Amino acid sequence: MKGLGIALGAGGARGFAHVAVLRLLCEKDMVPSYITGSSMGSVIGSAFALFKDIRTVEKLVDYFVEKSAKAILELIRTLQGKVSLTGKINAAYKTTATRSMMDEYFLYDLIGSIFGKARFSDTKIPLGVVATDMQTGKKELFDYGFIADAVCASSSVPGAFSPVSLAGSFFVDGGVTRVVPVEEAYRLGAKTVIGVDVSCVPKKNRFESTFDLLSYVDDLKGERLVKLDMERAQLAIYFDSLDIDWFRFDRAEEIIAKSVRILSDTYEKEIERLSLT
Repeated sequence: MKGLGIALGAGGARGFAHVAVLRLLCEKDMVPSYITGSSMGSVIGSAFALFKDIRTVEKLVDYFVEKSAKAILELIRTLQGKVSLTGKINAAYKTTATRSMMDEYFLYDLIGSIFGKARFSDTKIPLGVVATDMQTGKKELFDYGFIADAVCASSSVPGAFSPVSLAGSFFVDGGVTRVVPVEEAYRLGAKTVIGVDVSCVPKKNRFESTFDLLSYVDDLKGERLVKLDMERAQLAIYFDSLDIDWFRFDRAEEIIAKSVRILSDTYEKEIERLSLT
């Protein structure tokens, strides 16, 4: 659809909901002309921008889950304290001795195996990826260079993954400063923007660990950023009822299926009306 931009937000595994949104837009003959993404939104958005084929994106999701779900769940189990004493000691040592809990090359190997040496200039749809500059604390929009570099930077959750050295600075997760990059979609040239927020916070009153509590508080802070991000979107899509933790990459199929139902029940008619404007 000419002039249509879509901004795909951060949210970990909940970002698989973006697949359902893109699938619906394809079915409605509303393929976006511009795509921006933050964190997991950058992974899904970059894949669609590069290949412009939803089936290819779905296959890449399967690959992503196969390569990452187990390792991320093991990391979360460690942080939540669901490991042996020896495991906790090893994890504590690794945390203090390195900049991240995960292997330094884990994220880059994973993202690199998806995008290879593809550049932003290779995409079939103009693409922008948002990351956070650690030195300035400001958001940075990447629309140049290697896609894998930008996506790694945008997806580098502080503490879990090492900061990414890029363009003379160090970058971490785009969701730190821009949860849903609506403004950046306009900067690319979009006239109409759909914003997709997948950062819903599962409501809790019991916490299994300090990590669990801190993660929850961080999500609550993110809600305020989302409201600011989504103000300029012509259509704001929220997946508030997607009550699945951000680290459950093993539940990708369930997340996509639930997202399809949410779109059908709540947003499909709004999307159709948008196509008439």
